[in-house]
Amino acid sequence: MSITKTRNCILIFFLLFVSRVSAQSYGLEFSSYEVVQEKRTSLVLNPEEDVCCKKQLDLSFDFSFRPNKPTYFGYIFRIVNGQKQNIDLVYNQRSNHFSVIWGETFTPIDFYISDTLLVNSWVKFGVKIEGTQFSLYSDGKLLGQTKVDLKDHCFKIVFGACNLYDFKTTDVSPFRLRNVRLHADAQKERYWPLNESTGNIATDSIGGHKAQVSNANWILPMYERWQLQQSFHTTGNTSVAFDKAKEQLYITGKDTVYIFSMRDGSLQGNSLQGQKHSLIQGNQSVFNPVDNRLYNYFLDQQRITLYDPVSKKWAAPFDTANSTEYWHANRFINEAQNALYVVGGYGQLKYKNDIQRYDFGTHTWSHVTLKGDSLTPRYLAALATTHHGDTAYLLGGYGSTKGDQVLNPRYHYELLRFDVQKQEMKKLLSLTDPKDQFVFANSFVVDNNNDFYALIHPKDKFQSSLQLIKGNINSSGYVLAADSIPYTFQDTRSFADLYLCEQSKTLLAVTLYTDKDKNTEVNIYTIAFPPNVWPLATVAQSSTTFLRYGLIVLAVLIVIGIIYLIKKRNSAKIHIATQATIPTGEAEKMNPVVPAVQQTKQTMIAEERVVYVPEEQMEPEVPSAAKSAIMLFGNFEVIDSKGNNLTRLFTPLLKEMFLLITLYTIKSGHGISSEKLNEILWNDKSDKDAKNNRSVNMVKLKNILEQMGECVVVKDAGRWMLKYNPEQLHIDLVSLLGLAVKKQPYTKQEIFLLMAIVQRGAFLYQTDYAWLDDIKSDVSNKVIDALIEASNVLSEKKEPELLIETANCIFHFDQINEHALKIKCKSLIALGRHSLARNCYEKFTKDYSQMYGEDFGETFNEVIA
Repeated sequence: MSITKTRNCILIFFLLFVSRVSAQSYGLEFSSYEVVQEKRTSLVLNPEEDVCCKKQLDLSFDFSFRPNKPTYFGYIFRIVNGQKQNIDLVYNQRSNHFSVIWGETFTPIDFYISDTLLVNSWVKFGVKIEGTQFSLYSDGKLLGQTKVDLKDHCFKIVFGACNLYDFKTTDVSPFRLRNVRLHADAQKERYWPLNESTGNIATDSIGGHKAQVSNANWILPMYERWQLQQSFHTTGNTSVAFDKAKEQLYITGKDTVYIFSMRDGSLQGNSLQGQKHSLIQGNQSVFNPVDNRLYNYFLDQQRITLYDPVSKKWAAPFDTANSTEYWHANRFINEAQNALYVVGGYGQLKYKNDIQRYDFGTHTWSHVTLKGDSLTPRYLAALATTHHGDTAYLLGGYGSTKGDQVLNPRYHYELLRFDVQKQEMKKLLSLTDPKDQFVFANSFVVDNNNDFYALIHPKDKFQSSLQLIKGNINSSGYVLAADSIPYTFQDTRSFADLYLCEQSKTLLAVTLYTDKDKNTEVNIYTIAFPPNVWPLATVAQSSTTFLRYGLIVLAVLIVIGIIYLIKKRNSAKIHIATQATIPTGEAEKMNPVVPAVQQTKQTMIAEERVVYVPEEQMEPEVPSAAKSAIMLFGNFEVIDSKGNNLTRLFTPLLKEMFLLITLYTIKSGHGISSEKLNEILWNDKSDKDAKNNRSVNMVKLKNILEQMGECVVVKDAGRWMLKYNPEQLHIDLVSLLGLAVKKQPYTKQEIFLLMAIVQRGAFLYQTDYAWLDDIKSDVSNKVIDALIEASNVLSEKKEPELLIETANCIFHFDQINEHALKIKCKSLIALGRHSLARNCYEKFTKDYSQMYGEDFGETFNEVIA
């Protein structure tokens, strides 16, 4: 079997399953007025050369508005030709209309699309420029046409913020974009799905053309990775409640009531006045949408109290009491009855199946007598309701038939429906038994399609994690969705809950852990809704037999292909030398302690983008083993050997501390001193407080690094260092600096590796610290020097495309690099693309003039000589 055939077989089998993930969310989200001007998003489809047409230009894209934004005014796109004539699509919030502008004049194309449609679904726009006629379409229907007296049919196309000379604007509408297609005359169609996860480059999947993104907010990770929004500590046995109308999470501490707003991500703390409220062990909070008030209750004593946000007091503060017998009970509000229902729970070695009811109108408690199917005593179940609480669904749990803890307790996976009006329980189905058993967070979510989302976790692990699953209330199958959330689970000391923010289209998860001193750690996470199904390899057991066996076949084919390639190449395995310090010279220069680069083959990890490589020159690289990775070019990312992205575990402080230790280790081989860490991170604190903060965060950092294999932070001779096994962990900066100090001419393979690293983007893109500036500058200089050295190995006649890629990489780091200009223009001419070479030169001279305030000193003919 040839390499090509192997690859084709794998592709065919992959396509069989594309339909399973076709509903995945992806695209580019444009930052707007919620951030300062220089942080707003821009997408330039053709940064290097204009797109020209003689007869017809077609542009299409999927568009939607971001929800819950106060201002929607702004530009959608600007199309500008070489004669500085512009066609713009803008949204006018005052009239709720889209308008097309030609030059400085409104055209007759002015139309309305409902806000509901724009926020809740994707609208497909189509643009056609044919001679002097401009046409705009929506979902295939003509919205309008207008005459445009174009003197030039070569265009730059920019979405969002525009930085073109004479057309600069930061008035960006808050929108989302995907599936951008561009077709000019008989040229090959270009298609940017915008399904990237990181970096500032979007790649045309047909022809490989690169679009430039500034301040990218890729949608794909928003639907795959939980984001830590808030992490803080409260005093007392904390509980939580959710106001779904305002999308606010209440966190009730002993001396403070906190309010987290999903709309703006803010956290407000309201200190309690007067007599403090005793948060009894096992207390729970609930928000009543009928009277829009927050309540706290203790089920054992059937006591409930009301919080007054004006006086910041509880109406009847609780005194101390024994611990509850209703740990992890489920609760919900039935709005028609204005009543609270509490289901199940555990305490004093007993599992409960009680359903207790509190009437907010009469202020009375009662027990519900169930009809229909029986409810096995349980706790650690999940509960969801219909919109007004008329029907409740109870999912899973852990308990025993008679409720006694010593009488064979077991896991439950059945889905039950409770009709509140009839007070009737009915078993709907049982989920497919999992390989590894689990219990649930307190609530789960059911959407309008009857799909449900629930958080699960093992019951027998302290350092655990919450994993989202997706199923349907009419089916026993389920799959994993999104990545996992760290969860410290110690039964009665821990609590987790899940809520749906319908207007913000977000899932909100909260975890609580109360230590022996009655201090509670609160963590709040969010993910865009509906979250993407996790990669196929992690699909949970389900009733979809075809998918399961198809995946087995796919895996076998991949393994066969890899074995074949390994045997064919008989590749020499990379031997990584142990770290040895390179003379530092000046103290602040980046001279790395790096593994030596041997042979011409380097293991490529999946996260690195492959640059253009002629097929006859290079076979696909096959990793000898999965590696963890620390990616410092482009957006900062940390990935374990299973491909799980751990970046979200790094708080801003943890990230900066980790980068300080890592970069100082790479720079000198000796790491960073405690005094230097304190000076940079905790200069406003006393030595004692700084030490305590450092110790706490060092423990958190070490817990993350445990997931990376042999990778630890150690203290040696008073300095903090990163130690790791290079065969288990890839650091892109180390690989790059290993290439940068190489004395011999570069091989082709080393050039491919070099460009694969830097094409992710600038070093630590969008990461800014004062101490980092000199390091960034030094790394950029080394990258440019390495790329120039690489270009000297290549031939304009034999490898012009690869030289163009090299020049583009240099421009990533220095947009007015004269060497890059010359090799790109010469390579374009070698390919017969004279007009593109001229365009490249003119763009360069314009940028040069803007930066230096003077003309570039060489003519086009001198550059290409």
